[in-house]
Amino acid sequence: MRQAYFPRTGGNLKRSVSDENFILTVRVTPNSSTNMVSPGPEGKVMIRLTSPPIDGKANKELIKLVAKKLKIRQSDVSIERGERSRDKILLIRGVSREMAEQYLLS
Repeated sequence: MRQAYFPRTGGNLKRSVSDENFILTVRVTPNSSTNMVSPGPEGKVMIRLTSPPIDGKANKELIKLVAKKLKIRQSDVSIERGERSRDKILLIRGVSREMAEQYLLS
């Protein structure tokens, strides 16, 4: 896998073979006062969610928020690793690197 780095925002997206698929590393904080996406340390994207981490509610809200920010369908975002962890690996399909950089952290 080739790696694409966003130096301005501190985000770290890894590009797979296709330019339309990305692996995104995020750190999720559930039970926050508002839904928010921001750059974080070590190239991670920090995501705050209002829902609790019970019965997968936070994971569903995470997918919904990322899809909304990237202006893609929810079915194009999936959790590859870390369903029960705060650190998650997301597979994002159908979005270019430029689009992800423009929309995710804006």
